[in-house]
Amino acid sequence: MGLGVFSFFILFSLAVLLHFISPAQTLKYEFIKNCLIYADIEIITDLTARNFNFVAKDYVNMGDNLINKSDYYTSKKENSTDTAEIAVFINKRKSSKKSVVFSFVETQAFANYNAIEAKIQSGLTSEGTFKSDRFDTDVKKYSFDGKYYYYLFKDDFIWYIITSNFQLEEYYFTIKSK
Repeated sequence: MGLGVFSFFILFSLAVLLHFISPAQTLKYEFIKNCLIYADIEIITDLTARNFNFVAKDYVNMGDNLINKSDYYTSKKENSTDTAEIAVFINKRKSSKKSVVFSFVETQAFANYNAIEAKIQSGLTSEGTFKSDRFDTDVKKYSFDGKYYYYLFKDDFIWYIITSNFQLEEYYFTIKSK
């Protein structure tokens, strides 16, 4: 009986240790701030090290021009029915227009969003807030070096950070008339 309890204790300790030393599925402010200037391999390496999984482009067609045809990475484990808490869409259709969409579901990922938002507020230049007709919400806009833009907003129960090397107010946040 003593050996069985000791073995259980060792296995339990190893599981706890692996949990704490394995990279978390969270994102860092520095990654979000600089993702538009990173080389593709740097982005993939960082997301892979954080245990994000790549989803084939064929499965991503959400009727959203910033998300369609994007490389898509998710915190959702492969073959899991769980909802992804954090998703990263990297759109690079045009070399002159690049964007990355980060979405955070209001669960444990929300704490990651709050930490990043606080650093964005203190580290980037505020460009003010505007109303989005498309999402019926207020959008906070920030910039870095006058050529990278960061948009923060909530749609239903998902919080978004969109980074872009072009301004999105007219292109993305308004309702398009046909």
